[in-house]
Amino acid sequence: MDETIHQLKKEELMTLKDAAVVIRKPDGKIKVKQATHLVGAGMVGGAF
Repeated sequence: MDETIHQLKKEELMTLKDAAVVIRKPDGKIKVKQATHLVGAGMVGGAF
């Protein structure tokens, strides 16, 4: 699926502002991987 998203973005058929993957580990804990770091994006956006 990751390949499909990258291809759609490359062909400019889709615009992706942010994405996240949520993983539940065997111990029950949840891990979230985010494509865009919100802190950095907020700092850049706030600067303007």
